[in-house]
Amino acid sequence: MRKLVRSMAILAAVVTAFASAPFWLPLIVYGPLIAVSSVLGGHCRGSPVLLLLKGEDCGRNSQSAITHESANEPVGNPPECPLVQAIAFNNAAVFRELIAKGGKPELCKGFPDRIFERAVNCKHEPEQAGKIFAELEQLGVRHTNANQLLISQAKELCVPGIELAVSQGADVNVVGPGGLAALHYTTRVADAASIAATSALVRLGADPMRRTSETESAYVQAHERLHNVGNWNRLESAMTAPTKK
Repeated sequence: MRKLVRSMAILAAVVTAFASAPFWLPLIVYGPLIAVSSVLGGHCRGSPVLLLLKGEDCGRNSQSAITHESANEPVGNPPECPLVQAIAFNNAAVFRELIAKGGKPELCKGFPDRIFERAVNCKHEPEQAGKIFAELEQLGVRHTNANQLLISQAKELCVPGIELAVSQGADVNVVGPGGLAALHYTTRVADAASIAATSALVRLGADPMRRTSETESAYVQAHERLHNVGNWNRLESAMTAPTKK
């Protein structure tokens, strides 16, 4: 008798579930799709200029997101002028378009030095940074301290930035905070970007054997730290290449 009652209860539950299917079935079928769509669509919220810099494909038409009105309107969190954001993203095409649409570097917070300090992705695509720096040169925008610019660009392993600093009058052997010269920063590791930056500095006249008042030479420090790594020979060659006369 108990089995019969239990079977009838189960049957009743199944019938009730199917009878109410029109109400809950769409939630089960479409609920996950709605949730995923909401999450995926979230990346398309925000400033059109910032989305353009991020390379987000949000189904917009062929008309550019950059307008004369938006070219100087701060974007991002914390907000910064679009030109500085373009430099941070190392996007030369957007930087060029912003200038063409009326973007004014002098309106950016911390102008002019912060513009150069935000070039933090240069080493990944140095040719893009080179185009941006060339645009700044044409506009007559220069760092207020070429030696400081050299040290900051050496830290970022940015070859175009190093070349720019020297063209603006930087001393390639200048000693920065902590008694470190530019070469001390580019010889901390022996990856491709470090080797390229080191080679650029030496080509421009930096001396890897020069000691500072506080530290050993860049060559000695690098040798002590890296002589057993696979790329040491390449880094050493970069430090011992002929220098600019």
